[in-house]
Amino acid sequence: MKQFYVVLLAMCIILLSCKEQKQQSDFSFQIAELDLSITTSKRIGAEFYVMFSKDSTSLSDSIDYLKYETGDMSKINLIFNPLNKDSIYIEKSEYLKSVSSINYNLKILEKSEFYSLFFEPQPLVRSEPFMLKYPFIFVSIYTSTYGIYIKKNEVHFEWIKEGDILGGW
Repeated sequence: MKQFYVVLLAMCIILLSCKEQKQQSDFSFQIAELDLSITTSKRIGAEFYVMFSKDSTSLSDSIDYLKYETGDMSKINLIFNPLNKDSIYIEKSEYLKSVSSINYNLKILEKSEFYSLFFEPQPLVRSEPFMLKYPFIFVSIYTSTYGIYIKKNEVHFEWIKEGDILGGW
C-alpha cells in the first residue's frame, strides 16, 4: 500500500512540473461568415488574450486584441455581425484589462445593453436559454477552464474547444 502512495505522489509531482513548464497555450479558430480568425492565448501570470485578424496571428502592437485577467468567474462574451464585419461587440467585464483596436471597431457594452441588443427579450420566468437575434454570432470563452463555444441563430451551441478543470493547458 505504501508503494501505491509513493507512485501516486510521484505522478502528482510530474504532472505539476509539466504544467509549470508551459508558458502559454494558444488556440485559433475561424468564423467563416466573417472571414475572421480568432486566436486565444492563455499565459502564465493570469493573462488571457483574444486576438482578431484575417488569419491566425501572434500578439503584437499591429493587431487587434483584448487582454483579460483569468479567474474563476472570468468569461468573455463576444458578438459578431456578418452584415458589419468590422465591428466586434464585447460584454464589459471587470476582468478586461486592455483593448487594442487597430483594424476593427471593438465596442465595449454594458451587460444590459449587450443582451438587449443581440438577444430576444425574455419573459420574467425564463425557462429557455437566451435566443440570439438573427444574423448575429455569439462566442463565449471561459478563461479558467479554457472552454470556447459558438452560437448562431439557434437554441443549441457548438463547443469549439472543450476546456478542463486544469485550465486547458
